[in-house]
Amino acid sequence: MTHHRLMWQIFPSFLVITFLSLLAVAVFGTRTIKNLYISHLTDDLITIASLVDREIDQTLSIDDQHPVASAVNDIASIANARITVIDPDGRVIVDSDEDPATMDNHADRPEVSAAIAGGLGVATRFSYTLGTPMLYVAVPGIRNGSTHHITRVAVAVSSIETVLRSSYVSIFVGW
Repeated sequence: MTHHRLMWQIFPSFLVITFLSLLAVAVFGTRTIKNLYISHLTDDLITIASLVDREIDQTLSIDDQHPVASAVNDIASIANARITVIDPDGRVIVDSDEDPATMDNHADRPEVSAAIAGGLGVATRFSYTLGTPMLYVAVPGIRNGSTHHITRVAVAVSSIETVLRSSYVSIFVGW
């Protein structure tokens, strides 16, 4: 009888400790997975932006928008990403998903302003145009020592959120 009562006095403490341990594993594990995913995705977007920049540099002129738009649309379709080419003043020259004439100036976007300054720009934020969280990477196209244009590549990151939510369920259910 005493043995049975002692077990019920200890059991709630073990249950709380087990629950808190699972919660810690879920939170820190999914945060690590998300950071690795975003890091890998950022590297992929940098590569895509560099390929677009190389295509513009080698075969096309930014002033001749039709061939640039065609190349951007082809690469965006293959990469399953949104690609935008922006001039150093923030005006959208080409966009794979929208008509550039209807788009706002992008100079104030964090990733674009970093690229205008000559660096790599990376930002994750909600896109009101597409209605989903997006990862943006902007790479400056440097010509003769100055920024000639910016190539921005974006992909939705909502899929990782779905995967992470299902991993929480798996951790707590046990499979």
